[in-house]
Amino acid sequence: MVLGVSGLCQGETQPGYWFDQQYGQARVAAHLVSSDGERLLLDGQFRFKYPDDFAVDYPTTEGQVVISGHKDFVELNAAGEVSYGYDQHWLFDYFRAYVYEPASYFAGSLEPAGTTTLVGRPVDRYYSQGDRTKVLWLDQETGLPLLIREGDVVVAAVKGYTAGSDTTGPYNSLELEFQGEKTAVLTLVRTEETWAPGKLELEDSTGRLTIEFFEWDFSFDFTTRRRVDLQELRTLNERFFDEYSAENWAGALAVCQDMLSLAPNYWNVYLFQAFVYEALGDFFGVVENYQQVLMGEPDNVVALNNLAYHYMLREVQIEKAISMAERAVALERQAIYLDTLGYGYYLVGRYGEARELLEEALLYAPEEGVEEIREHLDLVMQALGEGE
Repeated sequence: MVLGVSGLCQGETQPGYWFDQQYGQARVAAHLVSSDGERLLLDGQFRFKYPDDFAVDYPTTEGQVVISGHKDFVELNAAGEVSYGYDQHWLFDYFRAYVYEPASYFAGSLEPAGTTTLVGRPVDRYYSQGDRTKVLWLDQETGLPLLIREGDVVVAAVKGYTAGSDTTGPYNSLELEFQGEKTAVLTLVRTEETWAPGKLELEDSTGRLTIEFFEWDFSFDFTTRRRVDLQELRTLNERFFDEYSAENWAGALAVCQDMLSLAPNYWNVYLFQAFVYEALGDFFGVVENYQQVLMGEPDNVVALNNLAYHYMLREVQIEKAISMAERAVALERQAIYLDTLGYGYYLVGRYGEARELLEEALLYAPEEGVEEIREHLDLVMQALGEGE
């Protein structure tokens, strides 16, 4: 849904929700101003379906990028290459935080607390039933919040009005300033149907971000035309981990096949199948599935590292295994990948290099990985004639 007016707000009745649109789309442009100057992050089309579905597509020099999300699960289609997984896109996160989240103050029952005047406007005041520290001041004419307070924290407050002379509403725009833990300014614009987000301005770790929305259309549910049902795919993904945790290997593999039928390019499913075959002790099943991952994602560090280590444990294709392990370390210098490469160097007699890598791995290893790294280092030290 999008910020909207569900009729006039009166102090004796429950106020209308901010959101009275279930889905919508608009052109979006995002700029970042940092110490390096100003740059365009994206200029394309934004879509939403309340509360969990988003999409954005925009052109780049490498081709069109389309990102679709359901909750924390996304599909990325970049230059024809499709991938899936748990991730967060900053545009979706900010829309949730500054457009959706304030509406949560309208969820549940509100208790009328009279009328007053705020910034020269007649307003209706409400408490949140069950928590009188939450107070809302709503403009009587537009139904929009002029102030939202939770205890001593101002969650949102009107920064200013821009008066308009058209016939679609008394104001062309209304600026809401978010304070407290999140600081931002959201400018609402009046469309023919409703109030809608026009501009969001905020500071993040990279600089000053401005996101602008244009030409809102609230007549189209984009999820009806999506290539893959991300909600179903996410549900299957969760079910796989349930089956895996229960050590129901047949059930886990069946869920994997369901996911591949739905999204053949979901390469992580082959990782999941490899994990199952590892539990079953099926070396050929492990190798086949890691190879499938690398066919689709040649730089998948998990597949590179794990397949390399399986080859090393059986002392087959050692040179190929070392090459894969070197690639994994070059991509991500993590303890587990350093351990695999160090062990590979040990197998071919490169003891000095193996010792350096394994000692580095010990510095960053999680507790559960220390024992195995130490075992590999002991082998290297014995080979160097230095004992354990």
